[in-house]
Amino acid sequence: MIKKLFQLLIILTPVLLFCYLVWIDISPKGEFFVHHAVDEISPFIDALQPTERVSVLQYTGQKEAYLALTDDPVYLSLHLPRTKFEKIKIAVEFESKTLPIFEFGPLVDIFSNGFDLRPAQNLIIDNSKWHRLEEGGLTLLERNNNYETISDFFEKLPPVSKIATYAYSLNAPFRVANYEPLTEKKITEVSLRGYHKYLTYLEDEEFYLEIEAMDMNRTTGVDDIVVTVRNHEGIVVLEEKLEDDNNTTENQISSTLKIILQSSNLAPGVYSVELRATTDIFWRKFISAERYMTFINRIYIADDVGYLPERRATSFITNAKQFTFETFHADATQEISLGSMLVDIPKSNEKISVLVKDKGLISANSPGGDIRINGDGKFAFSKDAFFDPEPVNLQATTDLDARDIDYILTAYKAPETRGVWHVAESEFMVDSIVDADNNARLVFSAPEIDSLGGEIWIHAINLTFEKSPLNFEGFLKAVRERLPFGL
Repeated sequence: MIKKLFQLLIILTPVLLFCYLVWIDISPKGEFFVHHAVDEISPFIDALQPTERVSVLQYTGQKEAYLALTDDPVYLSLHLPRTKFEKIKIAVEFESKTLPIFEFGPLVDIFSNGFDLRPAQNLIIDNSKWHRLEEGGLTLLERNNNYETISDFFEKLPPVSKIATYAYSLNAPFRVANYEPLTEKKITEVSLRGYHKYLTYLEDEEFYLEIEAMDMNRTTGVDDIVVTVRNHEGIVVLEEKLEDDNNTTENQISSTLKIILQSSNLAPGVYSVELRATTDIFWRKFISAERYMTFINRIYIADDVGYLPERRATSFITNAKQFTFETFHADATQEISLGSMLVDIPKSNEKISVLVKDKGLISANSPGGDIRINGDGKFAFSKDAFFDPEPVNLQATTDLDARDIDYILTAYKAPETRGVWHVAESEFMVDSIVDADNNARLVFSAPEIDSLGGEIWIHAINLTFEKSPLNFEGFLKAVRERLPFGL
């Protein structure tokens, strides 16, 4: 009898295990939860990378494991279940006592290497002594108590230059006082590389943009181009696409491209122009009917090899105060003038961080190009082309006094506290974050962690996948799809 029971158990064990795995894979209730402590191995969550920015495994006084992030940024890969889910909630259990801002989010744009960063913790807001108003999921911090409610604030908005925002987009209509359209098209000759985004302004004029570009074919792969124009609400109003030049090799045989966008029916206001392309695409010339061309947060000044006989200098205007500079070629080391200071770029593949104390707009010059510049403000290639219709984006290094900021508007909510850990959670649409192999890339970002000398302790990462629950017929169909012999 015991022998028969043992044989039955041997037979049933793989069957029950198979049924359990099918149940987990199908998730008929519409939810699948993954908990990953950092001292465990998970088929869904890889280890934090690069390892030189992460400590060895450590333990709190309560014997709870954590990994300390010591530099920025840190990444990990997510491997999603085979079942088609609609949403994913990502929750991070962490501890940080000193760093101003800690954020996390998935990669959503391979062209711009753009991550959908969500706030985990913002100690600037949490510890602020300014007058605080809360209403409708928003928080308004005031240097002086000028408003009774947030509704009053929206009804009588101060100048946008007095406002900083965090985790919130202020989409209030913007108008330039005494604006006069150009009487003739403006030509901007500058070499830029890869993804860029700039703001412009229309009022009683035609939108016209003509771009000359080159596909340099220095790396393998397809180099399609998409140029998209959106209004201040983010609605696409114009878009043009150019397919690759049919040269997907790295033979460095370049081709010249031209793209034109034109419309006479756009309403007055601020528009964004997004130039989506790989770093093989070099934008060489812009011909525009609009007065303003103000780039957001970054410019990547390209080299002119194969385009001009000699290297050329590139001058620009910016209101940014915190910068990072980086070149990827040894022959592009240079000294950049930036306001009242000089910034030395001594070697390639090294980020140089700079904090500028000059107030207002500053002038800058790169003598040789081939340099990627990120900043916490806007950039333009002439003073006449510069305007800033947006509030300051609150960052770890934002000097509220130097920027003359009187208000901070945010949708940020402080993380929950569970035991010794803070817990921050955000929801994302699965289709917007996964690649062709059903994987996603997640980043943890704590700006200025290296200069401030703090740490972020990561204890666990929790994933909750969600979809519509299955009825009985849907469940049977899902089972049949997973059985090699049908049902």
